[in-house]
Amino acid sequence: QRPSHHFGARRKAMPCAIAPLVVESDEELGTRRKVSGIENAGTRNCVIGLSFIFLAVGCVVWVIRDRRDPLRSAPTESVTEAVGLPQEGPMKSKFVTNSPWKTGRLKAGKRSLIDAFKDAFPNEKDWWATSFPASNHPDKTWWWQDVVYWAQYELLNRTNHTFPDGKVPIPVAKHGDDQLDPGHYVGYTRRQVCYLAAAALTGAEVDGYANGLTRYLSKKGPCLPRKSLFGKALFGLLTTCAADPMLSGGLHGPMLLVVKHKTIPNLESQLKNWSKTLPMSESGFRLCRYEEGSVYKQGFLPGIPNSPKELCSQPTSNGPGVDYLSTPALKQALVDSSGPWVGGNLYGGSCGTEGNLEEALMAFMPEVAVLSLFLSQDLQHPQLRAPAWVLGARMILTGLDGTRHWTNWRTNPDMAFRTDLTTLELEGQQMLVSNRKPFVAAVPAFQASFDNLKEARQNRALAQRQVHGPNSFKQQVMAWYQALSLDALPPTFRDQMPKFVASLGSGPWMSGHRFGDSQLDVLAIWLGQTLASRSWKASVFLDFYMYSAFTENPGNQCYLHSSKRCGACLWTCKHKWFPPGSFYLPKKGFMSGDQSKPCVMWSEFACSQHGLETMFWNFGFKPADRLWTMLEKVLEAHKDENQRSVFDRLFDEVTWEVQQKLDPWAKQI
Repeated sequence: QRPSHHFGARRKAMPCAIAPLVVESDEELGTRRKVSGIENAGTRNCVIGLSFIFLAVGCVVWVIRDRRDPLRSAPTESVTEAVGLPQEGPMKSKFVTNSPWKTGRLKAGKRSLIDAFKDAFPNEKDWWATSFPASNHPDKTWWWQDVVYWAQYELLNRTNHTFPDGKVPIPVAKHGDDQLDPGHYVGYTRRQVCYLAAAALTGAEVDGYANGLTRYLSKKGPCLPRKSLFGKALFGLLTTCAADPMLSGGLHGPMLLVVKHKTIPNLESQLKNWSKTLPMSESGFRLCRYEEGSVYKQGFLPGIPNSPKELCSQPTSNGPGVDYLSTPALKQALVDSSGPWVGGNLYGGSCGTEGNLEEALMAFMPEVAVLSLFLSQDLQHPQLRAPAWVLGARMILTGLDGTRHWTNWRTNPDMAFRTDLTTLELEGQQMLVSNRKPFVAAVPAFQASFDNLKEARQNRALAQRQVHGPNSFKQQVMAWYQALSLDALPPTFRDQMPKFVASLGSGPWMSGHRFGDSQLDVLAIWLGQTLASRSWKASVFLDFYMYSAFTENPGNQCYLHSSKRCGACLWTCKHKWFPPGSFYLPKKGFMSGDQSKPCVMWSEFACSQHGLETMFWNFGFKPADRLWTMLEKVLEAHKDENQRSVFDRLFDEVTWEVQQKLDPWAKQI
């Protein structure tokens, strides 16, 4: 199938055409002169000449009118009327923020979009030609020429329509390394985000503002980002923009909002008090066992609810199944185990899939990456600081799950465009925001370093079980609460977040590339969300995803199982094929001599006697304070021991308490 038009062709057929010259005989000419009353040949030539002049002027006027602004016919009705959505009041799409802000004029680009395309796709045959059933033209296939043409003429050549007077609004922070202070927010329209992506691909800069997005695409290092998967992802984003009915006719489309958390004072004492009355069941915890390999794979773990099928299904030989990264379901927020910056060390050298998961994720969710990089001009790390929410973002590319075993990436053809939109009331106006993939960057407090990384991968490092200090268990609980509690958000978002989020999806949080103890990891998430549920008013579930071969620290999650299931899980990881780029692991973390397998190897001895289901059986309906207090007691009592797992130590403590109640001699032993 050929492109509908090539780049540079006229947008419409010319309505005027030059009539061919007709040669007449003398007899015909005389007859015509008699009829018309024109006897003078000079007069005839003058009339013909004037006709040509008027015709030419008419064509020029049409061309100028057409080329002046293809958005001249943009409808004046609201967005909802234009696309047939239910009318709930006037929908506004505009830049919004509760911060002071400035503007910067966009400069001319340093390269054309065609050159930028050739950087990302040196071989045109690798282009992801895509059709979108939910667009206004479901049968149209978007070729690269279509996308480049649209981005040039509908975006870059119409700067004043996207940004008034060609000036980009930028929030200003009073302090910090990005453009938003804690507790502040900023929103750009989808058209504006698409424009920023297109402009950055051309190398366009903002006068007086050295944003990270433009700098990153031209940053030289191990790779050049615009020539990597990240460059391809931005063209994938532009493809969805071109096909988006919400942007047709000059509409700005829905909003994308960045919301920074504020720091909650006296947090530890508050959480301790609340934990005395909140039962652990308030967390809404559900488990998805995603290709985790135990012999009871199709069964269930007693006492632990399963995630629903629309949020959890197994992969096939053709591609990923459904996990928290790949699910097409609406309103499941993606909890990203983030570093200090949204997108991890993206600016530090990653270009797509080379880094850990939080960096690779930026290629699959380029809207998040565009906002994170654009909203900072820091010299070393020009990225948005975490924790932060990004509402309205979507998974633009497909093929990513928690294992990263698949490389058939392409632009997602199943973009919803209309059906994923929800109204948000902000500054007295209603705005449309997508609830397809809410994104939250949650920063674990755990930042330990290990002399023996192999021991840490077996959950046997003492540094993983700190009772005091920044790596302690209570700090992880508070970090989760700080990132996921609505109390940390501006008031206008607290009441409206349940409209966008019905579930929180998370994999390993501090036990991935940080190599924390996977048992303490899941307990911190469970306990932290129990406390955070108070702010959500129990309206959100927590879906936790368990893998045998998660892309970071593969095999470590197997230790959440009891002994037999744990062994089966480790065996599955050991016998799995790992394509290049499917895992992130430092060299000193490999446990196979030839570094051919990234799994936890020959470590069945480290499996627990008791698994996660035992923890739920004993603490699932008890106040959160019981688990928290008992766990810290166990960690303190065995701070110099690492031969038994955290789960087994907790079970020993529970057993001892029961024995004291049943045996009158127990307290004297």
